[in-house]
Amino acid sequence: MFNNRVLKRELSSSLQILMLMALGSVLSSTCTFILLSPPVPERRLYEVKRNSARDRLREQHEAFHKDESAQAEKLAEQVRILCLVMTMESNHEKKAVHLKNTWGKRCNKLIFMSTKDDPLLGAIDVDVPEGKKYQWGKAKASLKHAFDHHSHAFDWVFVAQEDTYAIIENLRYMLSVYDPEDPIFFGSRIKSQAKQGSVSRNAGYVLSKSALRKFVTEAMTDSTKCNAKLEGSEEREIGECLENVGVKAGDSRDSLGRGRFFPCKPDTLVGGKIPQAYKETAFYAPSAGLNCCSDMAISFYNINGKK
Repeated sequence: MFNNRVLKRELSSSLQILMLMALGSVLSSTCTFILLSPPVPERRLYEVKRNSARDRLREQHEAFHKDESAQAEKLAEQVRILCLVMTMESNHEKKAVHLKNTWGKRCNKLIFMSTKDDPLLGAIDVDVPEGKKYQWGKAKASLKHAFDHHSHAFDWVFVAQEDTYAIIENLRYMLSVYDPEDPIFFGSRIKSQAKQGSVSRNAGYVLSKSALRKFVTEAMTDSTKCNAKLEGSEEREIGECLENVGVKAGDSRDSLGRGRFFPCKPDTLVGGKIPQAYKETAFYAPSAGLNCCSDMAISFYNINGKK
C-alpha cells in the first residue's frame, strides 16, 4: 500500500511537471507571437495604407496609358500610313500572319504584296516572279498599286519585309512634323551611287504621298531616270530613281544623332555588336551598346514573328 501511494504521488508530481512544462511552452509561444506581431489596430492601419497606395498607383498607371492611347489614336487620324509588306505564298502562314497580328494592326491599312491572292490574309498577287532576282520589279509593282488604288486615302507609304518589325506609333510621331506633300523619304540610309544615298530594304522605308506620286508618274515612266527592268537591287535602284526626280532623302536620326531604322536585331546592337554589312554600308556611322538606338526607334530586322 505504501509503495502504491508513493508511486501515485510520484506519477502525480511527474504529470504536474509535464503539464507545467507544456503550459510554459504555450505561454512562451503566445508571448513571442504577441511581442513580434504588431497590435491588431496598427496592423489594420498598415493594410489600409498599403491598399490605398496600391490603388493610387493603379489609377495613375491606367490614367497614363489611357492618355497615351488617346494620343496614339489621335495621331493615327492625322498621320495616315499605308503599310506594304513583301512576302510570298509559302510564308503566308509561317510569317505574314504573325506580322498581321502584331505591328501590322497599327497601320491605317496593311497590304501584303505576294505571289498569290489571299483575301483572308490581305495579300495580293503583284504578278512578278518570286526570288531575290526580281525584288526591284516587285517593289515597283507594289508602289504602283499603292499609288493607283490608295494614294487618295493615305499620307505616307511604309515598305517593309516580312521579317521587319516596326513600331508604327513611333513612325507616326517622327512623320508628324513633316508635310506629306513634300517629296521626301526616310529609312536606314545606306551608301549608294546616288549622292544622297539610298535606304535599307530590310529596315523598311517610308515615302511621302508626294514622293510616291513622283516615283510612279515621273521615275517609272522614264527609263533614263529609273531602271525599267524587273531584275535589280531594290536598295540601289530606289535611291537612284528618287534622287533623279527630286525626292529628298530625309535624316531619320533623333536629336541626339541616334538611328531609328535598323537592318538588324536590337539585342545585337545593345549587346555591343554591329553587323559587318551594316557597318560597311551605313550612311551614318552606327553605334552599339546602350546608346545605340533612339528611344523612339521605329524598326528592326530579322525578328521572329512568333515571339
